[in-house]
Amino acid sequence: MCRQILVWFFCFINLQGWALEVIPGFIPQFYAITAASDLPISMEEAHQAAINNTMDISLLDPDNTTNIWKKNNNQIKTHDLIKNDEAVYFTGDLPSRIGYKYFNIENREGLPLKILISTKTHNYLLRKNILEKIGYVLPKMQWKATLTVHFSSTIEKDLFLQSLKEKLVEDRTRWIKSEKELSIELQDVLAITTETDVYNLAAGIMNSDTHLGRRLLRAPYVAVSLVDTPESVNLFSWQAGRVVLNQVKLYHTSSINPSYQTSYEDARWITRRILNLTRSDYDEIVKKAYLPEAVTKLLIEKVISRRNDLIKLFKLDAEFNTMEFDQSPDWGEDLKEGELVREFFDGYANRFSFGDPESPFSSSELSYYVLARGQSEIILNAIAKLNQLMQTDNESAYKEALNKLIAKKGMSLPTSAIVIPSVSGNLILDRNIVTGPYMGTNYQVQLMDTMGFAMDVGLIGGIEGLPIPLELNLGSGVSFQRTFAHLRPVESLKKALKEPYKNLLVPLMIKKIANQIDDLNDFLPEDEKTSLIQNILGGLKEAIAIGESFIVTDALTPYFGMGGSLSVSGLMGLEPNLLKVYAGMQAQSVQMARFHLYRADAETFHIYQDYGKNLRLSATLKLKSYIPILSFNGRWNKMQMETFYYPVSLNTNDVTIQSLKALKKALLSLNHKALKDEINPYRIEHKMSQSAQTIQFFFYKRNKIKSNHDIVAHHAEGGEAKEIKRRYDALTSGVDYENYIIEVINDIVELLMKSDEALSYNSSVNPGYTVMGRAKNRIFVSEYENKKLYINYKRVINAWKLKDGKLKKYVEKLNKEVGGDLFNVLSYQNTDAILLAKLGINLVISPLGTKVFLKLTSEKLKDMAMANFINGNDINPDWKPWLSWKKSMEKISLGLDNDPGQAMAQYHKLLNEILSNVTIKGFEQMVGTENVVYQGTIEGFRKGDESGDEPIFSDVYGNLPLPLHAFPTEKIIHNWKILRGEFLADWMMERAI
Repeated sequence: MCRQILVWFFCFINLQGWALEVIPGFIPQFYAITAASDLPISMEEAHQAAINNTMDISLLDPDNTTNIWKKNNNQIKTHDLIKNDEAVYFTGDLPSRIGYKYFNIENREGLPLKILISTKTHNYLLRKNILEKIGYVLPKMQWKATLTVHFSSTIEKDLFLQSLKEKLVEDRTRWIKSEKELSIELQDVLAITTETDVYNLAAGIMNSDTHLGRRLLRAPYVAVSLVDTPESVNLFSWQAGRVVLNQVKLYHTSSINPSYQTSYEDARWITRRILNLTRSDYDEIVKKAYLPEAVTKLLIEKVISRRNDLIKLFKLDAEFNTMEFDQSPDWGEDLKEGELVREFFDGYANRFSFGDPESPFSSSELSYYVLARGQSEIILNAIAKLNQLMQTDNESAYKEALNKLIAKKGMSLPTSAIVIPSVSGNLILDRNIVTGPYMGTNYQVQLMDTMGFAMDVGLIGGIEGLPIPLELNLGSGVSFQRTFAHLRPVESLKKALKEPYKNLLVPLMIKKIANQIDDLNDFLPEDEKTSLIQNILGGLKEAIAIGESFIVTDALTPYFGMGGSLSVSGLMGLEPNLLKVYAGMQAQSVQMARFHLYRADAETFHIYQDYGKNLRLSATLKLKSYIPILSFNGRWNKMQMETFYYPVSLNTNDVTIQSLKALKKALLSLNHKALKDEINPYRIEHKMSQSAQTIQFFFYKRNKIKSNHDIVAHHAEGGEAKEIKRRYDALTSGVDYENYIIEVINDIVELLMKSDEALSYNSSVNPGYTVMGRAKNRIFVSEYENKKLYINYKRVINAWKLKDGKLKKYVEKLNKEVGGDLFNVLSYQNTDAILLAKLGINLVISPLGTKVFLKLTSEKLKDMAMANFINGNDINPDWKPWLSWKKSMEKISLGLDNDPGQAMAQYHKLLNEILSNVTIKGFEQMVGTENVVYQGTIEGFRKGDESGDEPIFSDVYGNLPLPLHAFPTEKIIHNWKILRGEFLADWMMERAI
């Protein structure tokens, strides 16, 4: 036996040296885990047969002389361990993990048994039943609907009840039917024999010290996972697992330990036995788990669906067919269209249905979103009225200057300029709900309180006496603004709206956090010092929750702008507002400083100090006929920035009096300099240029964003700086009803009421983040470091809300673009709609993949493209895009060494054209499957699905090794534990998603 163990270990270690990396807990779809040690041939022979492909070792049955498996056994055994109404006696507790309560009993004859109380009791029976069906021998078990346990004393009984409370996550009263002085009547429990001659494989735990490489003990992982259901059967997936980089991740609950080290050959062996079972076998497996009828009905269909999935996962399509099943079973009032609607059933402790998770944008919460927006508008308009008292009346001053000019020149006024001084002060106060990434943070929904002030000094002017219906105006000046923003993730809009209004006073909240740090000195006794530090840290943790941010921004902005409008209809002698063209231009030079306090986790604060310059130019052109028809807006930015990042530990072992004092000074001064003396900061230098254009036709909107970004990252401990060049290109198109309707309302109010009061716009660039909006996005990101080019392509469809019909339509569209079934319809079949939906494909191309691609010949490009066009053969026969593609590829190859930024821009343009016409599977052929990886995701809040707040992931395709998945910036973000939005300065940039 010792020799066998050494051989197995030696083979495993050597195999790992040349095989693809095995992800822990996954089952590789290739020979990578050594051959089993209990086969009819030696391990050495099996190993050689596998690597030389001379024998399919998954067809070999393991040793049949063991007491845990008999090849011809296929009977589910039932046992009468405890008679009905039989009295049993408590004899002692057993070690139990959280969620389980084991204890020993004896019956009148003194037969020892152990009892399990848990929501997993029926899972034990399901696992036992399927294993017995395929030949395994397990300990005897019996489900007891009720069981009366007698105790020797009230103390023993009370200790048992206390232990029950400590071990069970759920309310212990679910299992207690009644109590007497020295007895408890329990319900829904499992009795198990205490025999130790066979393994209890139903427990779902197996490690290498136990299995020793034996197929009989490694393979059951597949079987027990197949039937392992969460407490809510609605959460039990219709799929058995998914494929990640040619490795199978089985779906099961955390009660199964994935440390079986199951090999592909082990999995195929046991899967064949599972697939040979008939429908009546699956009926028996589930029915003998003694579940309520409605639960049984649904579970049978889901287990068969998962059984079918095993065929694909372990590539047994040539040997087995799928089995028919009902995707939408019904059973009375308890089961409707494949979903349990009843939570509890008489006689059972489990909660078999949880109901849909509550989301911030569920139907019941949408009214609170409307209320939140209304509340924001009331605050903004009230503050606007107040601000009118703190600024010059520019309109009256302009009219007065015009009247003086007319009095001097007469009514036939020649073309003349009017210039007047303008001074204003503004208070800023707002509370709003924001969606998507915002100000460097990245949560789906956040509540934002903003407070601040602004001052502006300048000149405004206009041109009067023009011979045509043309209005011209201009302005120039300097403004200063300071804003205090408080952002926190939102789980309930209703709760968010109950936040006290005093929290709008963000500066006071920051001061309150700082004041948690009382006066400290080094002369306190050590025990007093430790106690005081613990109290201070406790106060800090209570003052700001995980995920919350406080952001203080100062901006000094010299600016110049001009604009005007031309009445086209006025030129033709028609009503002036019938057709108007508006144009405007503004130039700004912004100098800013930003202080950001963020609670990263239970033990860490982040403090970021940003200093930046931004030279900004914007131009606008609009066509209106009472309401907006067509508009163009262009933005051009050239930016420089420096970010200092301080991870501040709140762990008692790391904190010193000096670091706490420095933190207090930093919070009170809103500056990082006090911290710099105590903590070495991470430092990031940025040079960025960006251009963005928006074209809008009624409510249809199209955005295009391009940026170049040079990053120099300095580690806190010194060493060589990381230099990375980054290119970003995004194309977004969609419908923006919210902002268009707001603009129409504002225009009508201005036209009819001559009022400048206006509703505020949603500031999101992406229409999919606006009310009832949706957008399609193509996003390309490249990073160039050490002459290596990393490429990421994201195809994203996002929307405020997608109903099931639209969801299926967009999934079909993504499947078509991939060139296969990326998403399985079963993964979202219970979804009625998705709120804040985001469907996407994420594709990563390694540096080697780019080299392979750029060296392709025109002929190979043609062959691969012709075989993989998204629209099949429905193309113009005269269209030969591969010729222009090849020319672009040659330019890119030359440009990468000389001008990487320009080469990356050309590469993105080329990829956009190719991936708009060729499937991703076709592109995978162009770069090589070993150089690419891609996956699909469906995110958002899914109505009608109990797991609706969790993303849906497709299989992961391609063979790109795991270490090559991460971009250079992603590695730094992960290692430094820095906010992505801060490291990439996303808060300064426009981003599609």
